[in-house]
Amino acid sequence: MIFSEAGSFGGHRFPWSLLALVGVAVVFLLASPAARAAIILADTGAGDGVLACVSEQCAYTPATENPAKASNGDVESAMNQNGSFIRFAFTVSGGTGSTGTSPTVAGALLITILGSASEPVGTPVSLQLNTFVTPDPGPDVTIINFLNNTEYDVNTGPVINGLRVGDSFGYWAYVSVLSNTSYIYQVDLTVQGTELTTIREPGILALLMTASLALAVIVLCRGTKREKFFPAPLQE
Repeated sequence: MIFSEAGSFGGHRFPWSLLALVGVAVVFLLASPAARAAIILADTGAGDGVLACVSEQCAYTPATENPAKASNGDVESAMNQNGSFIRFAFTVSGGTGSTGTSPTVAGALLITILGSASEPVGTPVSLQLNTFVTPDPGPDVTIINFLNNTEYDVNTGPVINGLRVGDSFGYWAYVSVLSNTSYIYQVDLTVQGTELTTIREPGILALLMTASLALAVIVLCRGTKREKFFPAPLQE
């Protein structure tokens, strides 16, 4: 049997296009992105929101799915829920600001950690609590910053572990300002899974297989060129 035609094998043309297609398929299967599921923070307490008051002058922002802001004279409150992220803030001077359970009652927010179909109940998560007070609080300011039963310092960003998808926690913020200095109090809550399915990228296996396919093409091409110039001897 003779290699009678360049690029043939056993009397048949070598399927270069098929080899290329297989290589592409392997890389695609090994490197195709997997969807990353979101973990959500949702305020599930009835009447929850942000309340800021100076005397009888109050601004209340309810917890809704859309960003909201309320202002009344020199007091303002705002809140935004956005998937795995919740932010709220209030501005107050000579009065009080806090989380609230109604337009007139201060209290803790009830926040639930929700997962998608691929992040089932019980999935471990970490929660980051960032609190910012501007300007730095002086002796005229009293601040309460509680998550569940633990108090945290302001202007810090602790990461809280031990929570899971399906858990609920309470967050309670309270600020009392005795002077006429205007203070802004802002809270950012962010949750993420500690065992998230990461987006797959072309890994070592994919790269090795791709390199092997490329090497095979080079070897076969060289073999074809050799047969072209130095035909194999006839075989009986």
